[in-house]
Amino acid sequence: MRRKKGSTLLELVVAMGIFTVISSLAIGAFVTVSRMKAMTTAIRESQQKLRLASENITRLSKQADVVTISGGGTDLQLFETNGDDPHGTRFKIEGNQLLYSRECASILTTPTVYCESDGNWEGTTNILSENLKIVSGNFEKTGANGLPELTVTLNGKYLDGPDSIFYRKDFEIKTSVILENLR
Repeated sequence: MRRKKGSTLLELVVAMGIFTVISSLAIGAFVTVSRMKAMTTAIRESQQKLRLASENITRLSKQADVVTISGGGTDLQLFETNGDDPHGTRFKIEGNQLLYSRECASILTTPTVYCESDGNWEGTTNILSENLKIVSGNFEKTGANGLPELTVTLNGKYLDGPDSIFYRKDFEIKTSVILENLR
């Protein structure tokens, strides 16, 4: 008996099965890589926001003429007096956020009180990304070796991301700044 050229039904079913298995593996790998890339991007953006927050606190602290800490170490107020145009910046650890406000509307002339805790700070925003949670933190002013120094400590967690040996969900930032302009 002579065989006709072509494929049998069994050969086609086996070929389709092999193609389906290979396609499923390829799609699964693509989905996994896409998720890891999105998560890595989110963590990188969160780390950049943390770095920027730390750099802002450092830069503004160095420029400040007056530094006040209140609220048990959770409220940092920095004031710079440029002649007749004094202005302030406030960093506050509240809830799970690091809040930032710029430009105190009225800085009183007495050196003891500059802005009330509920006072005239406009545009308060969380300067960290939404997938970062502050667990604890504080601002502390010390005077080591006669130089005033500000220490900022922030401890928190990344809310997104896998439990993996490659990604730590916890973070800690500790920055010390010598307050050069304090009078």
